[in-house]
Amino acid sequence: MNSMADSISSGLAIRARGLTKDFGHVVAVNNLDLDVPHSRIYGFLGPNGSGKSTFLKTILEQLQPLLGEIKLGASLDLAYFAEAHDKLHPDKTGLDEPLEQKKMIISEARNY
Repeated sequence: MNSMADSISSGLAIRARGLTKDFGHVVAVNNLDLDVPHSRIYGFLGPNGSGKSTFLKTILEQLQPLLGEIKLGASLDLAYFAEAHDKLHPDKTGLDEPLEQKKMIISEARNY
């Protein structure tokens, strides 16, 4: 996968081309082409096991793609809270996590 330093069109936050990720015999993401413009919010919807978390973890370089490439915009700031909350701390509040992840002030975290 390409690093965050790789540049793409200035209007894009994420570009994926031919992205494929599998787990043995199960293909989680298959030949995905995707352009995500800056200043947009996207949601990934689908049933359990359809590849949503796998795609996000591949963007974050927590997983390596089988095929294809992902390029990230230069000023992109990524954060991901796992569905199972395996990285969240049970003693922290709902505001604590975004405050630590995005290094924002409390009023920004409340709006977030």
